Amino acid sequence: MLSREREIVSGMAQEFLLLLRWRSNRRLEQALRISRRSRMDMRKLVGQNVRRIRQKKGLTQEQFADVSGFSQQYISSLEKGRRNPTIITLYELAVALGVSHIDLVRPIRRKRKLIS
Repeated sequence: MLSREREIVSGMAQEFLLLLRWRSNRRLEQALRISRRSRMDMRKLVGQNVRRIRQKKGLTQEQFADVSGFSQQYISSLEKGRRNPTIITLYELAVALGVSHIDLVRPIRRKRKLIS
């Protein structure tokens, strides 16, 4: 190859690499946005499930705090979706509620009303 051809190929390769980086950065940004949304939704989902199961068992937050060993303030924040519990915390909450830890992260299925 002539030196001019090398320069052209080199310039094209650099532009191609820049384009690839730009596209991968956009994909990364999109993935991070989705991840952030999912994380927020997961905290709310866990909180809703804890509240639903706790109320189904007839426990107040204070009673559940005594049983679980967590503070009432922590449980309140968790149920509002403000806390991000660890896997160990999920397990301990599930044991205190007498359910599987999977039940705390499982989405709630809404029953559809059939129109007759």
